[in-house]
Amino acid sequence: DLKVDEKKYSAMKLLDVFDKIKISDKSLKLWENNYGGKLFKNKASARSKLSTVVTYADKTSTCSKHVKQKMHIITKLILQKGTDKHAAKEYRHILLLLASHGNVCNVMKEVAIGNAYGLMTDKLDQFVKKQGLEAQISKVLRDYRVLLVEELYHLFKMTNNTHHIAGFHNYLAKDIGVIPYNDNYITTPYSNKCQNWKKGLHKRYFANHYTKDKIIKHIIEQINEKKIGYQKVVQFMQDNCPKDCNKMGFLQLAIDIDTGKINEEFICWMLEKMNVFKMKPDDWEPIKKCWDNIAP
Repeated sequence: DLKVDEKKYSAMKLLDVFDKIKISDKSLKLWENNYGGKLFKNKASARSKLSTVVTYADKTSTCSKHVKQKMHIITKLILQKGTDKHAAKEYRHILLLLASHGNVCNVMKEVAIGNAYGLMTDKLDQFVKKQGLEAQISKVLRDYRVLLVEELYHLFKMTNNTHHIAGFHNYLAKDIGVIPYNDNYITTPYSNKCQNWKKGLHKRYFANHYTKDKIIKHIIEQINEKKIGYQKVVQFMQDNCPKDCNKMGFLQLAIDIDTGKINEEFICWMLEKMNVFKMKPDDWEPIKKCWDNIAP
């Protein structure tokens, strides 16, 4: 991930940007509260809520380090765009997205910052191009692992509560290589369907959710969505072509010349080269079932 000067791109500067740009009533009406009413009474109301989020990210020591970094990058990208009406049109709803989380718990503030970061960086190709292929793949797979935690959580039919999900996430975090949530109200979840849900949880996760086939399909989806650079993948294949192969012949095997689609087997080969997939030793055995079934 890219790093920026924290002082130069303090998130508090987003308040100055917000003051300078026009936010129409039409834009504010697009944001509703949980009861279907207006979330923001006026621009001042939205600014007040935005202030809560940027102050948390910039001034609060309990805010997660990686979230602070994302907020600084968001700030840098917005400042670089300027405050004229055409530039503001690109990011005003990013600021309103952040503001919409002004009155929620800290874990949801961090989720909102992560979402805003994703929206900003997805729109800026030059930002993505600065990242190497391995960094792009690492980020994509880290985000995917987080999504799969929630997929597993919901199989247990546990309460759909943010703090319970955070507790479930944090129980797995170290074993699956993701950052724990920073939540002062975190709760250990409970399941009527499987009271002993912790038994073999990380093995269940790797056996049924974060699997080789699902990872390969997800990488291909992310290439198609331009979150992983297509040309970077092609260049990697050229640079790492086996010595006994002709580069052009190798690429023709890897890529369908009519559609441009990359063969799944060659995505697997690339991930093995990057040590995302480890080569299986001779004594390798599949993960053995060590958990209780989830009650239907």
